[in-house]
Amino acid sequence: MRNTRSKVIILTLFLLGTFFRGYSYKPDEGMWLPAFLSEIYPDMKRLGLELTPEQIYSVNKSSLKDAIVQLGEKGGGYFCSGSFISPEGLVITNHHCGYSAIQYHSTVEHNYLRDGFWAKSKDEELYVPEMKIRFLIRMEEITDKVLKDGEEDTPEMEKIRQEAENEGKNYEVEIKKMYAGTRYFLFVYQVYEDVRLVGAPPSSIGKFGGDTDNWMYPRHTGDFSMFRVYADKNNEPAEYSPDNVPYKPKHFLPVSIKGLKENDFVMVMGFPGQTERYLTAPELEFKVKVENPLLIEIFGKRLALMKEDMDKDESVKIKLADTYASLSNSYKYFIGMTEDVTKKDVIEMLRQRDAQVKQWIEKSGAEEYKNLFDQVNELVETAKKVIPDLYITNLTLFAPTAVNFSLWGFRINRMSATLGTNPENYKAKIEEKKKELDEMFKDYVYETDKKIFAHMLLMYYEKNKDKTPEWLQKIMKKYKGKTKLEGFQKYADYVYKKSVFTTREKFENFLSNFDLKKLQKDPLI
Repeated sequence: MRNTRSKVIILTLFLLGTFFRGYSYKPDEGMWLPAFLSEIYPDMKRLGLELTPEQIYSVNKSSLKDAIVQLGEKGGGYFCSGSFISPEGLVITNHHCGYSAIQYHSTVEHNYLRDGFWAKSKDEELYVPEMKIRFLIRMEEITDKVLKDGEEDTPEMEKIRQEAENEGKNYEVEIKKMYAGTRYFLFVYQVYEDVRLVGAPPSSIGKFGGDTDNWMYPRHTGDFSMFRVYADKNNEPAEYSPDNVPYKPKHFLPVSIKGLKENDFVMVMGFPGQTERYLTAPELEFKVKVENPLLIEIFGKRLALMKEDMDKDESVKIKLADTYASLSNSYKYFIGMTEDVTKKDVIEMLRQRDAQVKQWIEKSGAEEYKNLFDQVNELVETAKKVIPDLYITNLTLFAPTAVNFSLWGFRINRMSATLGTNPENYKAKIEEKKKELDEMFKDYVYETDKKIFAHMLLMYYEKNKDKTPEWLQKIMKKYKGKTKLEGFQKYADYVYKKSVFTTREKFENFLSNFDLKKLQKDPLI
């Protein structure tokens, strides 16, 4: 966007809305759902909006909401917003949102991450097996139906969910608590799973500036990728088939190349993540001064270890590209958030807000809230005591892939308490896992994974020198080296050699010859 003094509204489908007035772009903060625009519509109109509320959100007619989509991963959650920009289901989104799909189809011979990709016809568009796209059908506030005397009416929530899911084909339903759990909203979506990559620029354009420029403004980046949604002949959701046809959206955004003029009205509509605006000052201080530095340290170390191997081998670079980009995104976010909160002294702002809340509690005589801030402080102090354990948590969540693979075995082992040792009792779970092997090991790099495993244990040890847990002491006693890292590397060699989860061949063989006793003895379990 040019450096104009345009009036901007950000309107989201969950929705976070903001006005920017004048050159300073000072926001009137708030959160607005498109089904409930009445409170801000007069301001939007005054700033230049020419649409009616019904043209933005309508259940019965085509409206702007029908052009906004959310991208997700099959079997997982949703991670990005996009927009229909043609009557034939063409979707535009950010480059990083399409990154995993571009990486999925990249090889050393056809490196679309490096060189970009453009389908010259619909026949050349590439199906992305792991991608799905959904868009909002309707939303509804259901607070009065599900909140009884301050408690959730779980049976009523489930009834509402099931009724909404049965309203249409491939309907997906979410019930969200908002405004710190004081209001409940029902969101009904329709999901399409035949999504194909249409085009993306080379990463030198799509990721220009890399993580240095990420979360910064202005950015000079060709930050886009394009997909097409396919449907059956009736325009309904369908599994992938060559017979499917481009989806015809109820509404799409026509593309203008006129550019912006001074004082133009701009509105952005999409699906944001989540906010933490209800944190107290002690909670935000813990996040910024304790938790964020820990995550920055862990993410930074893993990124450095991955980059060493990615720079040496192009095939490794392609395999790890999506994980590296995703981790980098979070890494820069935590750095930027910490810097911004510190620079703007947000913690002090929250202290003043907390003081106002305390005054209100005292004046109102609200006994149930009298000890609220003491309880918050107690929880924060408890969290500080378990910080070293976050290294083990992150060892599982963000580090070695093989550890994540082993979680399946861990769950199976726990099931054995009720299912016993008979392999037949686990047959369904085993067959299900066999179908996932291709996807599981597609981007797995054995040596890099093993290296990360050793370094994460070293980081955990360094945070626990004064109270090293017994299990870690046993490892260090048995696997010694000239340095602590060398000892952990020897232990990693042992684990990755012995565990059935560290290569596809071993894991596939284990699934074909399931043995509960062998599973229980696995070093990763």
